[in-house]
Amino acid sequence: MEDRLIRLEEQAYFQDEKLKELDSRLFDCQRGLETLEKRLDAMSAALAEIRDFLAGGRNKGDEKPPHYHNDHW
Repeated sequence: MEDRLIRLEEQAYFQDEKLKELDSRLFDCQRGLETLEKRLDAMSAALAEIRDFLAGGRNKGDEKPPHYHNDHW
């Protein structure tokens, strides 16, 4: 009976250690996913700007004011 109790205690200990390890890895994975999501959002925004630029839709802040053009000289 005592051997059985010792085995159960050992098994519970190893399962507890494995759960701690898995929890740590899961936390690291979640942190990595959050980082990747932020990078993906930034890259998506940059890609949208590039597409707009290539389509000729420059940002209003990037355009030169009318009096700056030298077309009439």
